[in-house]
Amino acid sequence: MSMWANIACADCGMRGPDFGQGGFLGYPSLAVDKGPAGDSGGPELVNLGFLLPAYAALGLASVGLDRLCAFLKEHDGHGMFILSEGHDAESEDLPPALTAMLEAEEADDEEEEDKRLDAWRETWEPPFGDEYAEARYELACAGCQTSLQTVGGASWLRTTNKSISEEEASLVLQRLFQVEPYNFYRADPILNPHEGLQPLRAYLDYHKGHDLKARTVPI
Repeated sequence: MSMWANIACADCGMRGPDFGQGGFLGYPSLAVDKGPAGDSGGPELVNLGFLLPAYAALGLASVGLDRLCAFLKEHDGHGMFILSEGHDAESEDLPPALTAMLEAEEADDEEEEDKRLDAWRETWEPPFGDEYAEARYELACAGCQTSLQTVGGASWLRTTNKSISEEEASLVLQRLFQVEPYNFYRADPILNPHEGLQPLRAYLDYHKGHDLKARTVPI
């Protein structure tokens, strides 16, 4: 069984928002270059900012992805760290601010821990509203009269209805499907090309250059 992970600001000693199933999407940096991402990320990870243009080309964004990007923008220029389930205040690889954060968390009694977790979750309350819907993502080719929906359950997605050019389809294939699967560690399946997005590769390969449109299908 894989361990959960959580993004944290190494300068502020603050956890970022929950993402996916307790995971991350690339290395926590909005830098647009591929990497290398840094010591915390390891050699397999590419910058989140390198992956984002592919999601923009697809018109695909979830509440979780928007919250993660908002956290990284708020902490622009700060050091980021990927905390795992195995980290505690005694871990030697932690920056001082995160050691102090974990020491404070470990000192909490059960009631204080519940209060802290509730306050943390409220800070990242998803902005549900007209811009988002509980939906599946769908691609449709008007010329071939076929469509493809992401597999798995619905997610809270930013609503979209856009055309996808041949150049955008090629960008998606290059950026999402030619990086290590570890970049999508326990990410929301609908954002994961190795889970909910997996059928997308063959569909884009075949239909790029056709009259392709993307939309969210509310559930």
